[in-house]
Amino acid sequence: MYQGEPESLGRKAFDEVLTRFPNHADSRIQTGVSHIFSVFRTPPETTAKALRVFLKTAEQTNTPVVVQIDTEHWWDARPDLWNWWDATKPGYDPANRQNVEWTGWSPEQAIKIAWRNWGKQIRVLPQPNLASARYVEACLVEIRRLVPIVLEWQGRLPEDKKHLLIGIKLGHKTSIGGSSYHYEGGNDLLLKPEGNDPVLTFDAEKVLSRGRAQMGYAAVKTSGIRTSGSIAESDLRDVCQRYLETLCLEATKLGVPREKLFAHGVGWKDGELLYDVPVNSYACPGWSFYKHAVDPRQDKGVQRNLGKTDAPYWAACEYWLPSGEANAWRDALKRTLAAPRCRYVCVFNWENMAVYPDIAKGIHQIVDAAPQRIIETIFQQPEITAKDVETCVIGELHPQSERFYVRLGNYGKTTPLVPQEWDAGRFTGLQVPAGCQRGLSAVTDATAVQVNGREIGIWIDSDHPRPALGSLLPITPAYWWWDMSRAPTPFKIADRELSMSFDLKVPTATKTGKAIPYITMNFLFRDARSQQQFWLAASLYDPRGKAALPDTVHVDNWEGGTQLPILFSALNHESQWLHPGPASAMFTDKTFDAYRKIEVRVTSAEIRAALVAMKKAMPKLTAVSEVPSDYQLIHFNINPEVYAPQGSRGQLGLSLRDIRVELISH
Repeated sequence: MYQGEPESLGRKAFDEVLTRFPNHADSRIQTGVSHIFSVFRTPPETTAKALRVFLKTAEQTNTPVVVQIDTEHWWDARPDLWNWWDATKPGYDPANRQNVEWTGWSPEQAIKIAWRNWGKQIRVLPQPNLASARYVEACLVEIRRLVPIVLEWQGRLPEDKKHLLIGIKLGHKTSIGGSSYHYEGGNDLLLKPEGNDPVLTFDAEKVLSRGRAQMGYAAVKTSGIRTSGSIAESDLRDVCQRYLETLCLEATKLGVPREKLFAHGVGWKDGELLYDVPVNSYACPGWSFYKHAVDPRQDKGVQRNLGKTDAPYWAACEYWLPSGEANAWRDALKRTLAAPRCRYVCVFNWENMAVYPDIAKGIHQIVDAAPQRIIETIFQQPEITAKDVETCVIGELHPQSERFYVRLGNYGKTTPLVPQEWDAGRFTGLQVPAGCQRGLSAVTDATAVQVNGREIGIWIDSDHPRPALGSLLPITPAYWWWDMSRAPTPFKIADRELSMSFDLKVPTATKTGKAIPYITMNFLFRDARSQQQFWLAASLYDPRGKAALPDTVHVDNWEGGTQLPILFSALNHESQWLHPGPASAMFTDKTFDAYRKIEVRVTSAEIRAALVAMKKAMPKLTAVSEVPSDYQLIHFNINPEVYAPQGSRGQLGLSLRDIRVELISH
């Protein structure tokens, strides 16, 4: 596949991958294709044509894809940016010294040549100055050209194919002196035979120069970080991070949601600062994995950054295991894909599949593994039309029979609720037809519920109106089983997981004083032997942050509470009592205005661990069974709440859709 020949990105190239690794529709791990579009390597119209061919083929073959937009390497087609030294060649302009790297603080030390070693050393054009205004603007122009093509393509896809866009990746091992390096006196070698070029070993431990000529002076000076003295490791990190963040911000402005945007960083020395580069508030970070491909959990730099980012995902966006053994690849990929929030793994060096056939065998053991299966659908959210709104959205009524409701709690006698004509969508991010919005009053901006089809919008303003009792305001889409003979027993068979899934977006959350807006998902279980009930809750959004939300046992003892035990965790892989599904977003303390997949899963072992913890915290519950198969699921809900004691105010706007509760094999 080569973008200079757009048709090479067509069916033949895709079939080469899919023939070897065909997809299985019900498998949670799918085979996809990624391609690097180096925007300065070919004329813009050629690059755009190649991208369109790539996307069209992805749709035709039903193949998930990553679109990689590279602005850092192979800028042969833009001599107007780099040619500062040869008046006989196109693009010549001495001012182009500002667009390339220097080996000192003066533009007189601009470089004419660089080297790259991605298997063998070759000559390449100079490393760009990642802080040059002209160069960065040229990068943004190409992002503005290509990103809309991708978004328009995905926008035209039917709903059952929109998942084909895994994401857009910006950056390509963003660094200075890493993928593009210079030798002392390197400019003097430009007109000499390439065979005379030195070959110095890459020294990962020397985080500034990697054992070659020091670069970065141009970017550090242009950035205003320093203009003299010695360059620091943090200087190079900051330059690269600012550059990549600028690109990601531009893609965000164009409409790429964070869960579809990835930034590609790299690190060579364990834990070095360069690992920080792809972490920003617009994208999901990704890194290259070679040394630590066998187990990303051992990569200190990656793990440090995963501990501080609130991104919903991360990616192994360049991956190659230095082994030709099938079992080694199987085990390494299994560990990587099982890591919390890992969205995708992009295997580079495809041509080596033919050299080492056992690699393909190892990959097959992953992609061909028995897929998880839905054993039983316990609940699927019904479609609500305008005529159903009155009976679906309720206040302090006692719910009738086994049905789904959206219940406004703790507002006193609130029924019947009144229709609202004002548009709550500016807070919830959901637009509904006339007649599909209800609230406690018709006043503009008052607390509201929107229901249309399988989407629900919820807007809570703690001051419009205040709670009837205490300080808590819940609005819960929920289902009740009142007939215990009909309530499911999800852990009757031990090798099944209980799953609740839905899509969620939280565009609005504000607070003053002691107010806290937050969202949880809750299962209510009942011990069929002792009749004891308890809540198992997963926190999905809370501005207090996950550090404030470890596995905790407490009691639902607010003024209108059930007085039952609550076993409470943030939705992440650190909980001992529940875990996210393989494609689920994680707990966050930041708002987000595009739908994210949420899936909370619970195993028999996790329920048992929760029961042991509950009995330890509450010794009076000695009669409670610790056998998971004794427990029925008698209620579940998604619970957006605002806690707002007197003198404080909280507001929360969100939308959710397609709630499902299922039993899944594992």
